[in-house]
Amino acid sequence: MDMLTPEDIGAPTNRHAQDPLDRLAQVLACSRERFYETQHASGSKDAAHLIQMWLALKRPEARDMVLTLVNELLKAEAG
Repeated sequence: MDMLTPEDIGAPTNRHAQDPLDRLAQVLACSRERFYETQHASGSKDAAHLIQMWLALKRPEARDMVLTLVNELLKAEAG
């Protein structure tokens, strides 16, 4: 019986499972590892909650709406 190595534990089972997190990281202009970094208590709670809500969205159109909103917010902050 094969045992999982530490690198395999918790890893997505396929490339498609990574796509939403990869897209979110791209929109936020950060690495996907940023979602796993230890931050201040409220920051990590907020990030975890945001990821949970993102993963709860089932329709691609809903996720596209979230990405559009985040893009617009980032443009407004930069501009």
